[in-house]
Amino acid sequence: MRRRFRITLFGWKALVFASALVAAFLVAPYTNLFFLWICFLGAFALLAAAATWRNLGGASGEVLPIVPVPAGSPVPVRLVVQSPRPAAQWTLRLDAAGGRHAVATLPRVHGATEATGTLPPLARGVHAVHGARIESLHPFGLFRVSVPVPAPAEVVVHPAPAALPEVRTRSELLAALGGGRASSEGEVAALREWRTGDAVREVHWRASARRDRLVVKERESGALAGFEVALDLRQEPAALEDALALVTALVLLARDGKEPFTLHAQGHQATHGPGHAPYGAALRFLAGAAALPAGAAPPPPAPTTALRVPAARGGTP
Repeated sequence: MRRRFRITLFGWKALVFASALVAAFLVAPYTNLFFLWICFLGAFALLAAAATWRNLGGASGEVLPIVPVPAGSPVPVRLVVQSPRPAAQWTLRLDAAGGRHAVATLPRVHGATEATGTLPPLARGVHAVHGARIESLHPFGLFRVSVPVPAPAEVVVHPAPAALPEVRTRSELLAALGGGRASSEGEVAALREWRTGDAVREVHWRASARRDRLVVKERESGALAGFEVALDLRQEPAALEDALALVTALVLLARDGKEPFTLHAQGHQATHGPGHAPYGAALRFLAGAAALPAGAAPPPPAPTTALRVPAARGGTP
């Protein structure tokens, strides 16, 4: 990788001082002392430049993928670097979110080294990363040598998740969000033939009459088993932020339980989870979602069982 060599602000100040010494040497009667100072400073500058250049010689590295983070939280950044010889005072600078940020400092590097750092908290959005460089001012701070390193193309900052009600089942959660009816026994998943010990209240009498034998309702265990959400972006900005916070919380809940999450929204319709699109794709969409005018197209069709966000009139999201 091509190294970049530049003089620092401190180095420019030193150059101005050296120029003053040269001017004094040319006009003052006592030239020997100024001549010695000029020779000393010139040799010192050459040694400093060579040392700074060598300190970053053979440097290489890579910024590892940056996981999506909630808005308002520091962004953790992981870096792997390598130096064929002992080196000191390396700094990773990331050009992202409208600024160049010093993310991590490595006091000493030799061989392969992994370091961690953070970007400052960022607003919700998909922030482009325009470049990353390892730089060093060691040993005297007169010169700056830097090397570009590969980095992810973007930083995804999704909405801060809303607080969800403390419930035990999916149906209870949907009911609390205004999208379903609570059931302490679980939802009916299938029908099967009656077995000794089955409760009479679980008999499905209509199905039993059609089959001339007792049939009982087999219910879900009641555990959270994924979500399907219809998100309408035709909202005021403040209301949209609340809606995005709720949907983000459901995505994270599904991710923690490794359950499917299906999202229907303007510009996005997919199922996320094992065997489907990654959860990060849903978080990226929510990070960049913008409010649409009232006359915009509605979200794609979704089953009647899907949770509507915002809730249908009469519900409480």
